[in-house]
Amino acid sequence: MKPSIWEEVQKNGTGMEKLLLERVKQAILNVRENVSTHLHEMIGFKGEWTSEKTLQFETEVTPFLWNLNQAVHGGVIAYIADTTMGSLVYSRLPPGKMSVTSEMKINYIRAVHKGRLKTQAELLHLGKRTAVAECRIYDGDDQLVAVASASFAILDQKI
Repeated sequence: MKPSIWEEVQKNGTGMEKLLLERVKQAILNVRENVSTHLHEMIGFKGEWTSEKTLQFETEVTPFLWNLNQAVHGGVIAYIADTTMGSLVYSRLPPGKMSVTSEMKINYIRAVHKGRLKTQAELLHLGKRTAVAECRIYDGDDQLVAVASASFAILDQKI
């Protein structure tokens, strides 16, 4: 009987293939427990509070995040900036409220090929109907990679 792709990767796969397989498994488990999203887990994004107002996320740069130039894809950088800012806004909302990104702007400064990516978001405004946040993205050498800002609409949560 021919082994499944999962068995073949576990036995003979490259390090990257095994990492992806592990992340897929973790994504499925965390989504089942409703603690994360599939994409969040596939990127390997981990967050922590660095102060009362600042949320930071970090991830390892792997070929999974690359574009065809072997640099982190701009869409990945936009995703992690949006996720960091959105998580920060959501954490400050009263019960029964949710937020969605209504607009985002990002300036890309330098390419990243290896190491780590770190995001730091700060809440600039939290009103009854809108919020505004800013996010700075750094590489593993603390060099600025991109700066993003976003507006969020605050809505009633649909249960």
